[in-house]
Amino acid sequence: MFAAGIAPSPDLAEAIRAHAQAAEAALGAWHAKYDYYNFEEVRAGAEAVLPPDAYRRLREIKALYDPDDTIISVHPVRPAAHLR
Repeated sequence: MFAAGIAPSPDLAEAIRAHAQAAEAALGAWHAKYDYYNFEEVRAGAEAVLPPDAYRRLREIKALYDPDDTIISVHPVRPAAHLR
């Protein structure tokens, strides 16, 4: 699900957000175990937007090539602790 709205005035922005959240809640029973990475605009851990195997592999790669966690994105992948 992807929702968008245009607020004709700033005071209506929250109402649009509330309607989008209500639609998301109504569809909650069909939510996958992860979200589509490109549509997740709010800050979230990568485990919320990636399949579990991909997230585990990225943590392993991060531990090998960026153990100090220098590279950070909106959906951060933390290095796997057991490989640090």
